[in-house]
Amino acid sequence: MTILPALVASLSLFESLGGVPVIAARLQELSQKLRAELVEAGFTLIGAFGVETGLDDATLSPHITGVEIDFAEPSDVAAELSARGVQVTAKDRHGVRGLRVAPHVYSMMEEVGVFVRALVEVREQLTGAAGAKL
Repeated sequence: MTILPALVASLSLFESLGGVPVIAARLQELSQKLRAELVEAGFTLIGAFGVETGLDDATLSPHITGVEIDFAEPSDVAAELSARGVQVTAKDRHGVRGLRVAPHVYSMMEEVGVFVRALVEVREQLTGAAGAKL
């Protein structure tokens, strides 16, 4: 069994979306919106090597965002988000406690706000503190 037909179809789809430059620009746009909304909601971004970072940090990936979770176990937060239909990856190692959030080509701008609102709701649910960063 060969995967060649699937590979050709994938590459055709990739090219139909505009190729690397268009996809990279789209992912960066989604990530910038995500990061700005997370910071506005009181969350801390995690950059390279688990270091707290700001919105303009050049070490940030163009399509992966790390957000610190200091109010609960990251795995519990990821499970609560999953129950709401939001998929993220919990990270809790080497002193880094947070979520890995990776919108992709199929993600819509509106979904960024949906995610941030869901994360805020989970924070409030798990801490009982509306609007506060603990």
